Amino acid sequence: MDRILITGASGNVGKYEAQYALKNSLQISVAGTQIDGPIQIYKNTAKIVQFDFTDSTTFDAALEDVDRVFYYASTHLENPEDIKPFIDKLKSILKRLDSHTVIFVLVSLCKK
Repeated sequence: MDRILITGASGNVGKYEAQYALKNSLQISVAGTQIDGPIQIYKNTAKIVQFDFTDSTTFDAALEDVDRVFYYASTHLENPEDIKPFIDKLKSILKRLDSHTVIFVLVSLCKK
């Protein structure tokens, strides 16, 4: 394995994580609901996958060969509970791995 899944890799935070990983010769998968941007940015340097926290059918492809995850909370999710199915899937996969790292950076998601 030895691959990092980075969500939001074309955004303000995820792109720096992706650039750092690539600069240090790490393999990355970049995932998002909109993949046109990542395709243009990462071309042949990353595995690019369609991914949506609210669509569990996208989880397997995003987590294929992944042993680390970097997630920065997206503002398109109105309900923080929307990420729970993905977290449950991630936990079930990581239990099978000897070593793993998951970094979740959660920002406040609130409505006025």
